[in-house]
Amino acid sequence: MTNEEYAHSLLDEFEADVRDSAEQELESLLLDTAEDFKTHGSELLEKLHASGGDFPVSPSSCYLDRLWKLDTPRFADVVSIHFNHSVPGANDLKRALSFYLLPENSLLQGITSNKSTLTYCNDFSSLEKHLLLDNHLEINAQTLDLISSRLITEALDRAKSTNIPFQYFGLYRIVKLWIILSDKELIPEGLRIKVPLDKIDSPERKTDLMNTMRGTYQTWVSFSESDLAHLMEYALFWIEKAAPKLSLLEPHINAVLKANQNGKITRSKIDEDLENSFRVVVDGRTVMELNRTKTSHQRAGNNWSYTWKTNWYTALDHVRNAIFIMIALISGARASELAPLSINDITNDNSEGTGNFWLRIVRYKTANDPNYNGEIEYLPLPGFIAQSAIAYSNLRNIGRKSERHWLFRSNASTKMPNEIQQFTPQILNHIVKQLREFLPIERLHVHRFRKTIAEILINQDERNIDLIRALFGHKTFKMTMQYIARNPAMVRTVALTIETSFTEELKEIIAAIREGSYSGQAAIRISEQMAAKPDDFEGRRIPISIFDYVSNLLAGGKPLFIKRTAVGTYCVTAEQFRSDNLPPCIQGRDFGDAAPKPDPSNCHYDCRKIVVVGKARTALTDNIKFYQRILDNTAVTLPAQTRDAILNKIKSYKFHLDNLTLGNFHVHNSDFDDTQQIIDTLQV
Repeated sequence: MTNEEYAHSLLDEFEADVRDSAEQELESLLLDTAEDFKTHGSELLEKLHASGGDFPVSPSSCYLDRLWKLDTPRFADVVSIHFNHSVPGANDLKRALSFYLLPENSLLQGITSNKSTLTYCNDFSSLEKHLLLDNHLEINAQTLDLISSRLITEALDRAKSTNIPFQYFGLYRIVKLWIILSDKELIPEGLRIKVPLDKIDSPERKTDLMNTMRGTYQTWVSFSESDLAHLMEYALFWIEKAAPKLSLLEPHINAVLKANQNGKITRSKIDEDLENSFRVVVDGRTVMELNRTKTSHQRAGNNWSYTWKTNWYTALDHVRNAIFIMIALISGARASELAPLSINDITNDNSEGTGNFWLRIVRYKTANDPNYNGEIEYLPLPGFIAQSAIAYSNLRNIGRKSERHWLFRSNASTKMPNEIQQFTPQILNHIVKQLREFLPIERLHVHRFRKTIAEILINQDERNIDLIRALFGHKTFKMTMQYIARNPAMVRTVALTIETSFTEELKEIIAAIREGSYSGQAAIRISEQMAAKPDDFEGRRIPISIFDYVSNLLAGGKPLFIKRTAVGTYCVTAEQFRSDNLPPCIQGRDFGDAAPKPDPSNCHYDCRKIVVVGKARTALTDNIKFYQRILDNTAVTLPAQTRDAILNKIKSYKFHLDNLTLGNFHVHNSDFDDTQQIIDTLQV
């Protein structure tokens, strides 16, 4: 492959990643179809029948209140749902729908907190406007009969025409919920509509929604610190605590299978010893036990049947999910690369397993090519994760006649998979669906795993660095950076994260320099690079330049830092700071063993790391006026040291303001670090 072909292939991959991420983000916001709901009667109807509506929906609010105040975490904003709509009957309908949007009552996977509830409840305003008010409808039995799929379709089209994507999206989402609750008779009869779900929830409508929403929603979002805590707590519980105890069931399973090939267990009386031998309790939580049923026969009397496979496979799937979390977080691999992974794709340098572990993945071109069999890459895999995957593979093959090797296949599945059909990215949807059920994480999908480690690496988030170091088994952050440099999938992910996370910043910096409106030593260095290789800073070439830069940066174990510090001002550096070369914003601070990094909230305009562009003129002018008033105040006598510091500030502000006004004096300074600026070492 030529350099040009490689560049185009990489750009296609970047763009495909952004599209895939956008689709997964939007899919995670859509309500599940009716087939996904499992209900056993209407709790709302039961409560309304018993109390007439006088029952609590939160510790401080009742169902019929005009305002629901919902519990929130300490220091969080209060979540309140208002019922003050003007259309007659609208508040009754909103209450019924909102009841099923509360986390404890929700039939939907996307609602894990009262904050989510508020987001979904706000969709009702779009329903009232585009369906009820525009059609002069009230909420009563007679007018609800008039609501047809055509009427709803027209309302959706009107919402779309507002060019406010979330009105369109919100109307679709709340109408879909209304149809589902009506069809399943979960809300009062006088609030139900008779519209088939498939008339609204069509593939064409979903495609249109995604096309409309694309570009308006942040689609490349990493997991938060809280999200990571939930993921790691879940994963480590099943890998470190549950899996070893589950493995102790092997002799009991083998004994049962030896007595009966189908694994059936029948007893004439309750067998407490058998039940205890199959019961696995971890931290007070039962993760495996037998199911017992009683059967009666006229001649033989009572028998007790025990089943174990369902609970066993459920526990194994949790361990599988934990392995997926670890590999997805650490590898940087795409969904299409993770889905077909086999235990045979994990290898070791040494036949005895004492060397480095590697994960074999197959990458495919984004364009369909029937003659292309994919490109094999070997990604470094931390020993802990590799050994956990091997232990899981041994665990899931206990008692099986034929060994399973596909890592992410469901343990309960009995069908022999077709490799082409079975191991597409959709197989991971089952894992994500289970994780959503057990973890309070919103917008959970595969792409966010790739984004998270890359985001931490870029931002050097101290709160999570220890997590990465622990997963990789490294002593220092530099070791982790060098390790990542050996992983082409993670390098691509970091590069894409930089390109997507800092698109606006990079565009503003490059545009300002191209227009000649900039100041700062880092800006001067960038301008020289742009003059030397102008093609690298045009359109689709920018991501390639970033990718090559990131590759070199990670290979050297260097950090990366791009932050907006004020309007029109950026901190731009890839320097490894030491106690003797700290930038002004952090001088005098003790970082202990942690790697020092700039503090954008304390930015100094005399720093060699800042890039100042035209938008900063107003702020610079205001700063000069502010500090000049302090100096001119004769009522206060300033200490000489303070006065000198203010004079230096004014001098630095004027320096940048003059550069922006007069067209950039390219004056080099001896303090300028010729090798450590971000982007100035970009190579094609």
